[in-house]
Amino acid sequence: LLMSDAATLIGRVFVGGCDIAEPVKPGMAGVRLLMEDGSFTVSDKDGLFHFEGVRPGVHVVQLDVASLPEGYEVLSCINNSRHAGRSFSQFVDVRGGGLWRTNFHVRRKPGAAAADVGQADPVLARPLALAPAAVSLAPMPAGVAET
Repeated sequence: LLMSDAATLIGRVFVGGCDIAEPVKPGMAGVRLLMEDGSFTVSDKDGLFHFEGVRPGVHVVQLDVASLPEGYEVLSCINNSRHAGRSFSQFVDVRGGGLWRTNFHVRRKPGAAAADVGQADPVLARPLALAPAAVSLAPMPAGVAET
């Protein structure tokens, strides 16, 4: 494997319904994400995660639902075949040498009382601070592929 063949897979665990724009959604810290080869990572304080040195090819990234706080569930906000019918698992077709993205969305389960989940939940991060221009729907920069 040449260094130029290795890719980096990045993403974020967003909190909130599908009707809320991603730039204003908070992230969720402490969520475990796994790949089919056994590698794993945990989302940081902003809900961000990454895998380095990913080989080209089709991979599976799965959110470990057991790592979610009680009262939360995973949503499928984009209807496509990459989820294979499961909101917590996604296929990612990685091509070498690039930066690839896959995101997950979680929310409080309907009917989950705030007391069950915690009003000031410590695993929730604030939305990432974005410059006003970053909120526009500009195309992805060269070398970054949205999956």
